[in-house]
Amino acid sequence: MHIRSLARGFVALALVGTGMVVGASGASAADVLSAGPLEKVVTNPDLSCQALRSGDQDDAFFGTDACGTFVHVDSTTHGPVVSAGNFAVEYTPLSQTGIIGTGSAADPFTVDTVVAGSDGFTIAQRDQYIVGQERWTTRVTITNTGAGGRTFDVYRGGDCYQANSDDGKGRITGTNPACISEGGRVQELQAITPGNTYVEAFYGDMWDELTTGGALSNTCRCADLIDNAVAIGWSVTLANGESASFDSAWFLSSPFVSFAPQRILDTRPDGVTVDGLFQRGGVIAAGQTLELQVGGRAGVAGDANSAILNVATLDSAAPGYLTIFPCGVDRPNASSVNYFPGVVRSVAVYGRLDATGRICIFALQNTHVIVDVNGYQPNSSSAFTTLTPARLLETRGGGSTVDGLFNGIGRRAAGAVTELTVADRGGVPANASAAILSVAGILPDGPGFLTVWPCGATMPTASNVNLNSANDVVPNAVISRIGADGKVCIYNPVGMDVIVDVSGFAPAGAQYISVTPARFLDTRATGATIDDLFEGVGQVPALGTLELDVAGRGAVPAGAVAVALNVTVTGATGSGFITVWPCGASRPASSNLNYNPGTTTANLVMPGVGIGGRVCFYSLAATDLVFDVSGYFPA
Repeated sequence: MHIRSLARGFVALALVGTGMVVGASGASAADVLSAGPLEKVVTNPDLSCQALRSGDQDDAFFGTDACGTFVHVDSTTHGPVVSAGNFAVEYTPLSQTGIIGTGSAADPFTVDTVVAGSDGFTIAQRDQYIVGQERWTTRVTITNTGAGGRTFDVYRGGDCYQANSDDGKGRITGTNPACISEGGRVQELQAITPGNTYVEAFYGDMWDELTTGGALSNTCRCADLIDNAVAIGWSVTLANGESASFDSAWFLSSPFVSFAPQRILDTRPDGVTVDGLFQRGGVIAAGQTLELQVGGRAGVAGDANSAILNVATLDSAAPGYLTIFPCGVDRPNASSVNYFPGVVRSVAVYGRLDATGRICIFALQNTHVIVDVNGYQPNSSSAFTTLTPARLLETRGGGSTVDGLFNGIGRRAAGAVTELTVADRGGVPANASAAILSVAGILPDGPGFLTVWPCGATMPTASNVNLNSANDVVPNAVISRIGADGKVCIYNPVGMDVIVDVSGFAPAGAQYISVTPARFLDTRATGATIDDLFEGVGQVPALGTLELDVAGRGAVPAGAVAVALNVTVTGATGSGFITVWPCGASRPASSNLNYNPGTTTANLVMPGVGIGGRVCFYSLAATDLVFDVSGYFPA
């Protein structure tokens, strides 16, 4: 049975944008809303610890402090007295610094803590966190202040309470044990220093192994849904006065990590990126492919499996397109962005990364390219499975689809609804719940739009692709729930050709929840929304910011951590751009959508949900805005 220990003083790293709150000794943890993803990282003076992940109601470890650093020497285990683990001889706290650093990769938030054990040793521990990451790191340095030649077993362990649940299954990756929630969330203890042993077990059995001492059992009850815990350990023999250090990290994953957009490619002569890489390199030449490093930059995890990018083309020499695909595979028959001279075109792309974190960008004609990243899917997440793009629909003659189906079926007549089979094609399994699509309207009879929704549901008041003239070729990313018989429906009010490429899917039971599109904002005088809120409110003024409530509206629950929005600009008074970010964070120096007066332009955005359940929108020029929600990531 769990036995809660008394709360003790601590230093808490509580993140608000780039700021922090420091809790004094004897204080209670401050749960501060922020962009996260780790809103709180706690190191107590006795080396117990706690954390809170953005979107979670409860802390990541049971009780107030059920994780920490432990040492077994001379038949005795020393450590903090943690919740439900009161087995150790307590350390004597000696010192603890305040929080130093700015939270950047070059200057992480840092806390240094020193304790003494009653059997002649000291531990100096350094905990560090970089804003935007899903893990914090710990360096434990043990010094033998007693008799020489003694063997010390140094452990890091914790009683998991991942995703607001005390029960989970297990996983071992290399020598790193993890607790896995029923929803697929991962709480992993990562050994950075090699040579460790590990255990994933019922929490009481894990504490028993730390009490016994010696090497951990290297076992996992991976298939059992239990009240579980994990630990790692190292053994070292030290002479009097000798020290040894061991590095580890706690990793608390989410199905999708969303953050304010960061620029990672700008080929223009005056281009600037977040880290100075991939800037001012000149146009991507006709027929050439640029290999862009995404993983390990701008807050994207080095082992991320996919990223959501906003890709813009400008100063194009001739009509053309970009194909975006994971490096290391053959370039697919697909297009991601279509562009024309004199037009700035931006499109969202949910792209799979290769094993080294790269994505490839092919240009048919010379063009400058800008890429902003505003989120990624951790390697541990099963929210989406990303694919090499494959064509599912080609209405024009002379083209091809991945399997020959829905190829050359003819221009869509005005008012047509195309029922497109998506399931069991192009790598999408038959039971997939949603698909990531690139949908393009081509050379319409006049101004028009495309609406995409799951077949079997009522066609929503929403648009996914907007076309302004008979010469337009406009794609947009769409994340659509798959409807009856594995199909999505596509409506076009004016005649046009249509192509559809698939680049990923949400498996059955995935953490991403796809919904029938619902309108959450329409500033136009005649605008109507799903709940009559944020309708007919008038144009967003030039240089203005609108704070939109998204959590707790329509099908989006109050605890959603990110949403999929189709953002449409119409009636703009001048050329400009829209920037979207979670309210409460600073507005980033990037754009999600570029527009011109007299046009209607749309793009998919997947921002994090900020303070008060809101998403913020900034517009350079006065304009009307229309936002449709098509899905969300729950906490």
